[in-house]
Amino acid sequence: MMEISDSESRLVSQVVARLKQIRKQKGILQELVLFDLGINIGRVESGRHCPTLPTLARLCGYYGVTFDEFFREIEVPSRKSVRTSV
Repeated sequence: MMEISDSESRLVSQVVARLKQIRKQKGILQELVLFDLGINIGRVESGRHCPTLPTLARLCGYYGVTFDEFFREIEVPSRKSVRTSV
């Protein structure tokens, strides 16, 4: 398993919190997300699973928000704080 930096961990935490915030604002139950998309959002929201970009895109579409709207409230780490590896 690949380790992530503190800044990457904070980014993941922000994404998870934003997903939960939007789902609750829309009044959508976790069970409905699982039923409609087959995504166990409870695992994502609890931090046990990190969503992939395609999963995030599906969730944003389901919640009716664009990526721009989704990431508007998320602080993306600066280039210096993100580890680059190949």
